[in-house]
Amino acid sequence: MKPGDILLTKRNLNLPNILSIIRILMVGVLIMFFRHNMRFAAFLTFVAASATDALDGYIARKYNLITPLGKLLDPLADKLMLTTVLACMYFVKILPLWIVLIIFIKEFVQILGGFLLFHRKDTVVQSNIFGKLTTVFFAVSVVLLFWHEYVVPFDEYALLFTVAFAVLSLVQYFVKYIKDIRTQEAMNALKNSVDEQADQK
Repeated sequence: MKPGDILLTKRNLNLPNILSIIRILMVGVLIMFFRHNMRFAAFLTFVAASATDALDGYIARKYNLITPLGKLLDPLADKLMLTTVLACMYFVKILPLWIVLIIFIKEFVQILGGFLLFHRKDTVVQSNIFGKLTTVFFAVSVVLLFWHEYVVPFDEYALLFTVAFAVLSLVQYFVKYIKDIRTQEAMNALKNSVDEQADQK
C-alpha cells in the first residue's frame, strides 16, 4: 500500500476522522482569537478541540472505526493544536521561547519519524501510554496557562513537569521507532526467504 492509498477508501470517511479534520481547522480559529486578544474565546476553542480529541478516540474504539488515516490524523491534529497554542502563548509573553522550541523540536521529530516509517515500511507508529499521558499533561498545563495571571506559578510548574515528561516520551518514541523498523525488516526477510524456497520447489 502506498502512503496515498490510505486516503482512497470509503472506510476513512467516518466520524472520528471528520472530527480530527475539524480539530485541525480549529487551529486557524484559535490563531484568529489570539490575534484579536480574545483569550477566553481561544480558551473555549482549545477546550472544544480537547473534547473532540477524546470523543473521536472513544468512537473509533467503540465502533471499530480505527483506520490508517485516523492513526495519522489524530496525532497530527493534537500536535498542530499544541504547538499553535504554545506559540501563541509565547507571542502574548506568557511562555519563554526555549520551552516553545523544545516542544516544536519534539513534535517535528515525531511527525518526521512517523512519516518516514510509514513511507518506507508501510507502518504507522500508534500513540501509546506515554504519548497519551503527555497529551493529557499538556492539556492540563495549557488550561492553566490560559489563566496565568490567577494561578502563577502553578501553571509554570505544571508545564515544566510536562516538558520533562515529553522529553522522556520522545526517547521512548525513538526506542519504539527502531523496534518497529527491525520488526518490519525481520518480517520482510522471512517473507523473502519463504518466497525463495517456494520458487526453488
